[in-house]
Amino acid sequence: MFDKDDTINGYLSANDIFSSNQNANFKEITSKNYVPIDSSKRYLTLKVKATITNNTNWAFIGFYDENHNYITCASLYDGNNKKNGVIEETMKINIPTNAKYFKASYRQYNDGVLQIEYGQTATDYQPYQSQPFNYTLPKPLYRLSDSVYDLSLIHISEPTRHAQ
Repeated sequence: MFDKDDTINGYLSANDIFSSNQNANFKEITSKNYVPIDSSKRYLTLKVKATITNNTNWAFIGFYDENHNYITCASLYDGNNKKNGVIEETMKINIPTNAKYFKASYRQYNDGVLQIEYGQTATDYQPYQSQPFNYTLPKPLYRLSDSVYDLSLIHISEPTRHAQ
């Protein structure tokens, strides 16, 4: 559910506060876009794995309603328990019933990965894979020349129509 290629540098924290003041050692990244979520699934499992030196894994997930209004958050962090080596940690999260989207942040360090999945149990890490879908346009697209044509962009199931 978390696409590392759809991120920006920086991190989210409580109350939906974004900070671009990134610690060079932590290499925090955040979801660039709101990620759709199905609250009827009830649980997410968040798993973070990274090689760290005298520090801790950190991950954050913020939940949003249908209008992208912040609802609440959950975080995986134990600042009092510094660790060394390849550390993998998981956390089960209850999805708020009114949540329609989420954004996530985590510390990459040099080799870190974040996996977010539905359910109460983490599975083996798999890189993000986009989900193909078919979409039928309500009207046909036309091309009059190389500089005059219709373009249909679909973003999170919201079609838009542009003429250029």
